[in-house]
Amino acid sequence: MSVDRRFALDGSCTSPVFSVAPFRIQGVIGSDKKVLVFADTEPTIEKLTIDGNLVGERICIAMATDIKAKK
Repeated sequence: MSVDRRFALDGSCTSPVFSVAPFRIQGVIGSDKKVLVFADTEPTIEKLTIDGNLVGERICIAMATDIKAKK
């Protein structure tokens, strides 16, 4: 994580028979440390495989927000 609370996450989503890869998500942590925002900075071409066989590709973009609730 950088000084301005930004970070990047590179990864893939896999199970024994299914996988989607690669993906890269950028994120920022709010100054109050209670808000997370995740978003793609550009579309990614992900490869979908089932049982090790490529079944297709897709262009994927994503965004998510998470807010920590008060206790």
